[in-house]
Amino acid sequence: MLGSVLLDPAFIDRSSSESARATLAQVADRVRAGTSLLIFPEGTRSPTQTLLPFKKGAFHLAAQAGVPVLPVVLRNTGEVLPRHGHAIRAGVVQVQVLPPVTGWAGPPAPNRAWTPRSPTCTPRTGAPWPTGITRDRHLFEEGTMRESGVPPEPDEPDADARNRAAWAAAAQWGRGETMNELEATMWRAERHPQQSSTICSLMILDRAPDWERLVAAHDWATSLVPRTRQRVVEPLLPTGPPAWVVDRHFSLGYHVRREQLGRRNGLDDLHELVSVLAITPFDRTRPLWEATLIEGLAPEPGTRTARAAYFLKLHHSLTDGVGAVQLLTALHSRTRRHTSDKPVAAQALSDGEAPDRLSVTVHGVMQTAQAAPGLVLNLVQAGRRVVTDPTGAASAGLRFAASLRRVLSPPAAASSPLFAGRDGRRWVLRTLECPLASLRAAGHAAGGSVNDAYLAVLLGGLRRYHERHGVAIEELPITVPVSLRRADDPMGGNRFAGAMLSGPIGIADPADRIAAIRGAVLSQLNEPALDSFSVLTPLANRLPSAVGAAVISLGARADLAASNVPGASEPVFLAGARVVRVYPFGPLPGVALMAAMLSHVGTCCIGLTIDAAAVPDDDVLMECLAEGLAEVLAL
Repeated sequence: MLGSVLLDPAFIDRSSSESARATLAQVADRVRAGTSLLIFPEGTRSPTQTLLPFKKGAFHLAAQAGVPVLPVVLRNTGEVLPRHGHAIRAGVVQVQVLPPVTGWAGPPAPNRAWTPRSPTCTPRTGAPWPTGITRDRHLFEEGTMRESGVPPEPDEPDADARNRAAWAAAAQWGRGETMNELEATMWRAERHPQQSSTICSLMILDRAPDWERLVAAHDWATSLVPRTRQRVVEPLLPTGPPAWVVDRHFSLGYHVRREQLGRRNGLDDLHELVSVLAITPFDRTRPLWEATLIEGLAPEPGTRTARAAYFLKLHHSLTDGVGAVQLLTALHSRTRRHTSDKPVAAQALSDGEAPDRLSVTVHGVMQTAQAAPGLVLNLVQAGRRVVTDPTGAASAGLRFAASLRRVLSPPAAASSPLFAGRDGRRWVLRTLECPLASLRAAGHAAGGSVNDAYLAVLLGGLRRYHERHGVAIEELPITVPVSLRRADDPMGGNRFAGAMLSGPIGIADPADRIAAIRGAVLSQLNEPALDSFSVLTPLANRLPSAVGAAVISLGARADLAASNVPGASEPVFLAGARVVRVYPFGPLPGVALMAAMLSHVGTCCIGLTIDAAAVPDDDVLMECLAEGLAEVLAL
């Protein structure tokens, strides 16, 4: 009633076309005479965050009266007063007044579809419009969006063909029906956050992608890669690994999220946000991934276009670092433009009965029974070797036993006293980068590899950090994951082992440090028992989960864990935004510092997960690591 008095509304009888046209003609006369008209073009409130198609009457009326349309966007009204709600809640409603739409050339065609591209907003953030976007009359006429000030980029001649080859490979990612033994151990041994199995990727984008296009891309990707819509089902008893089953309640809106940096929008502020996102535990009853678009990142120095970030979390039981890079590289596009006819999964997810815990238990028993003949055959063959060549068999057994002792024994280096207080309860994520060519040249100059130079950077920085605190140490216990993948292995999953060694942190000369690291790493790679976990994990997985936790904790005796994974070698795009950097982050499996390096289009992107209890002054640590990087690159 109050609105009727204050606003003098004109009610349209939508049940009668003739009556509606007559009312609109009267309204057009009043508008032409100078009366302003307020219209809600959707016709009713949307039950979701997505705009409904606009009704055509408002635009017919504007064309008939020869007046402009002034678009006004109200955001987050659904949070203050939900549709069909009766109680107004406290909240902030954002108002955006856009440029007027003018220049009507007569009434629009009667059957024209007035469907705008929805500028949706997540209720979790109430994010303002991304900067650098111009919305004009084309928004209302053809549902398009123009980027202002950004020239179009020409596509590579074979970009489409390379996209389709990569997408075909992505469809084969993670096709196993059950976890392997290593994945089962990581899944069951997880004690969040101290013994977490979360791995993350932080992508820096050159602009904010269109939200609807990004959501649609995830919808397509999750339909192409079945694993992303599957959850874990445990057996009733530990008879075998858990199974992957389709989540019948899969909700894309839960997994794809949106955040806004606000006024504090530098890289340090981004690091602070993703540190909180990273340590937030997964819902273990859902598919084990989460993606967050983070808008409002400050422009690069000397530019005006606001950037964005994309933060992806995966559970380690899904894949290791190599498998994650395989997936992302395959799903990303090689062109900024949209591809309308993307391939779909050759075989849709089954709609049949999903395995329950009892059937997974029975399946585990059957798998163990089927493997028994092979184990017996291996024992028979081993016995035959002992009989036919007792000396050789004994020698080989002794060599393997010695190797197993070296592999399972903690490094000779003692843990640093500076890192004694680590507890893994609070993570700090930071980043570092350098040109790949420069790091490779530094490694080669000292007779090592890119990986050797990378480890030398970390140890050099940590040496400086210890010197700042008046602590002198010669060696530091470190863990280096080693990929066990073969060229014919299927994509996805986990295939790695951990090599533990004493890092020569006390060597001041970077070239000598690289040479020492080279020797230590090669000696570990040549150990016959390097993959000894593959022998221990099947046994641990048939026992209570605490046993698996104890097996995993073997790597916790190191102070530093450092991994290195090759990434994309060509430009890739996410929903029209170019992926400029990709920083990987690993969990803190008992270590004080987890470093992960990924090469992306000629840049080494280093992600650091820091235990805040062990390193309370992470700014000092980052200064020291930057100095360690500079001295290695100077080679």
